Amino acid sequence: MIFKSKIQKIDWLAGWILLSVCATVSGWTLSAIGCLNRGSYLIVFALMVIFLTTKGKSLLLADTHNHCRWRAKRFRCGLPLLWLALTVLIFIGGALYSPSNFDYLSYRLPRVLNWLWEEKWFWISTANPRLNYSGTGSEWLISPLFAFTNSDRLFFLINFLPWLLLPGLVFSVFTKLGIGHRVSRWWMWLLPSGYCFVTQAGSMGNDAFAAIYALGALHYALMMSRVHTRAAALRCLCLSCLAIALLTGVKLSNAPLALPWLVLFIINWRRYSPVPRPLAMTALFVSMVLASFLPVTYLNIRHTGHYSGEPTSNIILHNPAYGIIGNALQITTANLAPPICPVNISVEKFLPAKLEEKIEANFPRFELTIGELAIEESAAAGLGIMLTLILMLSIRSRSTLRMNFTNRLWITALLLALLVLMAKMGNAGMPRTLTPYYPLLIAAALLFIKPRGQNLERLPWKILVTLIMGSSMLITILSPMRPLFPATLTMNWLQCLGAPPVLTDRAKTVYTTYANRNDAFSEIHRQIPPTERTLAIIQQGDDTITSFWRPFGSRRVVEVTVSASKEELSKQDVRYVAVNSLVVDYQHLAELQNQWDAELVWQGSILDKIQRGEVTWWLLKLSR
Repeated sequence: MIFKSKIQKIDWLAGWILLSVCATVSGWTLSAIGCLNRGSYLIVFALMVIFLTTKGKSLLLADTHNHCRWRAKRFRCGLPLLWLALTVLIFIGGALYSPSNFDYLSYRLPRVLNWLWEEKWFWISTANPRLNYSGTGSEWLISPLFAFTNSDRLFFLINFLPWLLLPGLVFSVFTKLGIGHRVSRWWMWLLPSGYCFVTQAGSMGNDAFAAIYALGALHYALMMSRVHTRAAALRCLCLSCLAIALLTGVKLSNAPLALPWLVLFIINWRRYSPVPRPLAMTALFVSMVLASFLPVTYLNIRHTGHYSGEPTSNIILHNPAYGIIGNALQITTANLAPPICPVNISVEKFLPAKLEEKIEANFPRFELTIGELAIEESAAAGLGIMLTLILMLSIRSRSTLRMNFTNRLWITALLLALLVLMAKMGNAGMPRTLTPYYPLLIAAALLFIKPRGQNLERLPWKILVTLIMGSSMLITILSPMRPLFPATLTMNWLQCLGAPPVLTDRAKTVYTTYANRNDAFSEIHRQIPPTERTLAIIQQGDDTITSFWRPFGSRRVVEVTVSASKEELSKQDVRYVAVNSLVVDYQHLAELQNQWDAELVWQGSILDKIQRGEVTWWLLKLSR
């Protein structure tokens, strides 16, 4: 989306892409020379500002015919007003609460803390291999922000700022693909209200975050054949290539989206056939490589011998047929699930026994459940979006015009990319993982349906979209991660009114767990003297270990195993070890105390994951 100022027209989408590239390229570069710290970041971003205000100024300038003015009167009524209200709720939630996304707390922030402590990327010795093999796209944006603030309270902006660009970007891409202006104007406000986008816009999930790169890559690819000069076409080429590289760098599961992008890129490149100068081409190529999935893939192969980083993982499927069937069931169930459900519903029991048995044998992480509330760990596009697409069949245009060749080609590429992903990746979180795919899939569906835009102005459609966006506001308010109401007080009040204790107790547990998750192990790290600079832990591989690093900057956290000797711990300056009882039971704890000449100074139960329940932890203190 593009804003207009009195001095110049600024393309904020280009600015976000260039900022992301700068953070990613500088992250890998500074790691290579062992200077990943605040001072180095300050120099890098100062140089970036100088470049963009001099030589690279044209990258931030919008084409005259391609800018969209933000006017206050646009938000006085209708869909824009609903979107603005939703945006305000999301911002309030993000500003009030620290991030509590489980993946973020268990491996995404801990890996950044390790890198900044050592001032470089390195392969971490850990029971949680995701600290090493996962994509680094959002982490390289987190790194400089944490280096400057030493806090995680502003991290939600990494998702919130792209959210602000989403409506205009949806409209731009949809209209350029051939979808009518009225229909595109309707969807530019409706699509961002999908549950997967709303629940992550104020949090630290990295699925909706990547959607802006997917749409941005298509936006600039489609712009190449619509600009009037070779210089403008070259600008679009560079930004499109950088955006698709960033998309693959966030998650490897996004890489198949490069196929439909490549189709549109080649078709639109042919008009001007812009080719950068050798120096610019080299800079573009290096930036694309560093921003993409290639550095992590290379390091995974180097350290594990497999591109995924975990060759024995059961997430990689070997039977494509059951991968497609299982993922299709998961995606359908998640997208037809209501935003609120009184209890968890297991849908697997409705499957034929033989089919369920074969799927589970070939798809170890298969899970077919409808949760009580749409939350960011599991939310898909949502029932409202799917219902709207189905109902649009009733206002389908009767035009006999066939879809043009370009659209047929990129849609075929998109479906092929989706099938490849479904065939190879077996994950219970697939509906959420597909968040960057949903805008393109919806665009493809609209090109097939060809809805009549004038029908969308009628009252029934206005009521429908109001209900859909209203449900998005409701789950934003009720979100366990960022509740915008007094949750515990409300549950006590409902219990007094006669609500079933099973429901109110469950709700209390959920809201309390999420409220404490950001610093779940506070009782443990408070037992450690401030002078101790190193804390060792023995974790299961799925614990929210970010809490052990608090207060940030005061100490580092290292992972050890039960086979470590006291001498090895002493070399790392370790005096305190936190032990998970799921790894070391009580009987072996005494052996560990004797082995390390340690005393038990604290024990207690910690709840950081509701499905797992409370887990006992011990804190050992080694003698000098």
